[in-house]
Amino acid sequence: MTNLKIEERRTSFEQWIENSQERLKMWFAKLPDQLVKELDFSPDSLDKVEEYILNRFDHYTAAFSEDNLEEIGTMVTYIGEVFIKNLAKANWYIHPDEFKEEVKNELYASVKIEGFTSYKIFLEIPPILNSRTGKELSKLFQLIQRRILEIQNEKDNKDSGNEKVTIEERGYAYQYMFLLTDPKYTLQQLQTWLETFYQKMIMEQKASLELPFPQYLLLHLRGNYRFHFIHKDEDWVKEESAEMADNYRGDAVSKDQIRQCASRIEFYGDEDPQMDYFNEQFSLLHQLKDEPGLLIFDYLNNQFIQEM
Repeated sequence: MTNLKIEERRTSFEQWIENSQERLKMWFAKLPDQLVKELDFSPDSLDKVEEYILNRFDHYTAAFSEDNLEEIGTMVTYIGEVFIKNLAKANWYIHPDEFKEEVKNELYASVKIEGFTSYKIFLEIPPILNSRTGKELSKLFQLIQRRILEIQNEKDNKDSGNEKVTIEERGYAYQYMFLLTDPKYTLQQLQTWLETFYQKMIMEQKASLELPFPQYLLLHLRGNYRFHFIHKDEDWVKEESAEMADNYRGDAVSKDQIRQCASRIEFYGDEDPQMDYFNEQFSLLHQLKDEPGLLIFDYLNNQFIQEM
């Protein structure tokens, strides 16, 4: 893409931000009066907008159809504005590399929290529609607040030697990070590996794979259970990799390898209170640990699967 096109994309994004209030005003005009009163940009209103999303769409494929993309973009705007208005130093953001792509702003716009991380809001829509708990957005907001406090506490106690790397907990089971030592490793490559690993189950229609977005891969198993894989390559990923390397006390994995990981895949499963899928995730991860280009980090236990 030429520099002129990149500047056009940048200008388009800036205009998208400038027009956010007008988009919201037009959307509010179509909503019931009571709902409009409840959408007051408070953290509590996240449950209300999530309830609306659940009533509006049965599945994320419908939500992201061309006919509904404009409204989804407005919902993304509202959710992002709630985060920005209620979290310190939060702003709309698109990674500079993404200005080189012909993409829609509502699909790539992130809320970036200075000194912490950024979130592509549209990536929250599929988990909302998959889990249908009605609490995903408020849970995420609360976890971000908690993580910001944890980071501040870590800074305050920097000399304690007890720092521990975490990522935002989503209320799901089996949470791991796949650090990508090969920067060219993609979700599509992981999908190919999974297709081979689950070949028999796929042929027997006991498993299926879905890549609804380039950054989001789903593995569907029996009983409507899902494993989720989300690719992240924002600037903060490498910063967290550096922190992880500094705090790593083992010797099974090279600290230099950890430090250089500028992207990762975050893995989690749906809630599994009876641990029905424990063996499934155990088998999957312990086979996957030998896949070139991946370091699998169990952040709850602060160790790599490669050293288990």
